[in-house]
Amino acid sequence: MSRIWDSLKDLERRQPPRKTPQEALRLFERRCGERVRICLPIFVYGHTIDHEPFYEGTELLFANAMGGLVTLRSAVAPGQKLLLTNRADEREVECQVLGLRSGYLNRFAIAIAFGTPSTDFWARAKA
Repeated sequence: MSRIWDSLKDLERRQPPRKTPQEALRLFERRCGERVRICLPIFVYGHTIDHEPFYEGTELLFANAMGGLVTLRSAVAPGQKLLLTNRADEREVECQVLGLRSGYLNRFAIAIAFGTPSTDFWARAKA
């Protein structure tokens, strides 16, 4: 019995400490690169958390090669896929929802990640 207890204690010592909510939030907020503030009109296609299809006109507000930030009225969930269409030239890129926060005026701030680096999707937008 003592060997099992000792093994469990040793395993506990090797595990990283649990993160506080503030540490977890800082980890969520880490970026893969410097964000650029842009104003790119886009359409967003996807499904709501109630599995209803939606499309919504909005703007990509911040971006880097790996993702960005948009606002939506539609409720989505982390991990789900969305399709973004650049209104100016109809280029499309698939992305995944990383996280969201409720904002103001019945909108959600949605952090997204592109499947592959996609600077060509937004590079010609006004900074």
